[in-house]
Amino acid sequence: MKNGDPGPAELQEKTPRPEVCAGPKCNSPVRAKGYCSAHYRQWREGGPLVPKKSFAPAGSGYLTAGGYRAISVDGRRGVLEHRHFIELLLGRRLLPTETVHHVNGVRTDNSTDGPLVMDERGRLRSGNLELWSHAHPYGQGIGPKLDYARSLLALYGTPEEQVKYADFVQMISTDPGGSAAAIEDQAT
Repeated sequence: MKNGDPGPAELQEKTPRPEVCAGPKCNSPVRAKGYCSAHYRQWREGGPLVPKKSFAPAGSGYLTAGGYRAISVDGRRGVLEHRHFIELLLGRRLLPTETVHHVNGVRTDNSTDGPLVMDERGRLRSGNLELWSHAHPYGQGIGPKLDYARSLLALYGTPEEQVKYADFVQMISTDPGGSAAAIEDQAT
């Protein structure tokens, strides 16, 4: 035998490879050095081995790097669950100028308790989710601002207000930020 040559294969002792990761609270399959890919990366970088982030139950989506739940909807993958729930309540896709806020700050708490209702402070909310709009009109003229306010009533007002001001929805739908395409997509 030469230096470094382990000898014939039949004389070499094989250490059995573990099937489950040796990392904390992990039952993922082993990839290298007795760890799954996530714990192997932690080991290789020299840091402490910490449990992997929690995952949503199998088949129910996953958590994004930002901590939001993402699901698959009608073949679209990675749909943020809180946005999807508000879209269901609105009966349309969200506009580019609309965001959904988690009232209690817990990004995985997407609980709703019925339809979107305007509260005493003028916030549209259902359960822990609240709809925000960051759209605004151009300029400072009173006339355009009033028309814009009517367009907001056409989108977010009571059913009677939505009918009364339906012609003003074009104020938001012609927004240069791309809202027009979002509204046209919903109409088809």
